Amino acid sequence: MLHRLSALGFTEGNLIKIKQKSLFKGPCTLDKNGQQICIRNCDACQIMLEHVHG
Repeated sequence: MLHRLSALGFTEGNLIKIKQKSLFKGPCTLDKNGQQICIRNCDACQIMLEHVHG
């Protein structure tokens, strides 16, 4: 999964927003500078996030 996200420009240190989460452990939509991708919940759980205020 790391290689796939890196190929799409999602790398460590990027500001990523969680746009939408589906019910019942469904996929979620992530946004980085207007680029949106949808990934499985089990893959999203492996991503370490840090909450940024603002």
